[in-house]
Amino acid sequence: MRRSDREVTDSARIDAVIKDCDCLRLGFVTEEGAYILPVNFGFEHAGGVRRFYLHGANEGKKAALLRQGGSVAFELDCGHALNPAQEGCGYSYRYCSVMGRAEVTVLSSPEEKARALNCILQNYTQKNGWQFPPAALAETMAVMLTVTEISCKIHE
Repeated sequence: MRRSDREVTDSARIDAVIKDCDCLRLGFVTEEGAYILPVNFGFEHAGGVRRFYLHGANEGKKAALLRQGGSVAFELDCGHALNPAQEGCGYSYRYCSVMGRAEVTVLSSPEEKARALNCILQNYTQKNGWQFPPAALAETMAVMLTVTEISCKIHE
């Protein structure tokens, strides 16, 4: 990281930035080139391991890319605001960002899928304990991303 003065290494602060974000962007490398996909997500950090949970349809481009497994890149950002100045070169922009890599696991059991969907909903509603009809779980793809690399940067 070029600007080490903006680097965040405190685990709790990194998690706080993640929780402030409302969109996770996945990066894939495909035969056609790079492909970036914005998604809603759930997040947990337990036992020293960070995991993101995603969901979607069982078919389509996102499903096909995720079923390939392997590693994906991810990015989240928030806290955007302009720092004004008297001169153009003095302007800057406040932000918080988290980037990294993760291993993809497509979840198959109804219990795993329900847990993932609960995590996603809890991220946006702050409520837990959601119930899902078995037919809906069968039609839903749920994915766990296990973080293997992470970095965080804050410019205030």
